[in-house]
Amino acid sequence: MSEFVLLDTDVLSYSFKNSRHAERFRPLLANRRAAVAFATVAEVYLWAKQRNWATAKVQLLEQMLRGCVVVPYSSELAWKWAEVRHVCDRAGRSISGMDAWIAATALHRQIPLVTNNTSDFTAAEEHCGLQILRPGN
Repeated sequence: MSEFVLLDTDVLSYSFKNSRHAERFRPLLANRRAAVAFATVAEVYLWAKQRNWATAKVQLLEQMLRGCVVVPYSSELAWKWAEVRHVCDRAGRSISGMDAWIAATALHRQIPLVTNNTSDFTAAEEHCGLQILRPGN
């Protein structure tokens, strides 16, 4: 079992909002360190901008992110992203750019992904070997 799990943006959001959905994922996070892709950080920052979050809410987000390992950009990660996009496209199963960054991060770091949007990552799971943890696994 990996010491780390990579949180998709949706799961990070559930935890941040203290959503009832977060409870389903808690067993998958037990005794593991949460990591997030740099792309996930950018995505939640975009949400804050689009929704004009107050300073206090942004500070809470920053505090939560400090509790995660943020996987930074690297050229190796960019090559893994290109591989994920290429392999999925060749299989006729495209993956969005953002989801490809998240999948590539999990694959590059060899850690499982925790997401509620499993259909977004099915192509990377089937064709690239992405490990997805699902509630009940």
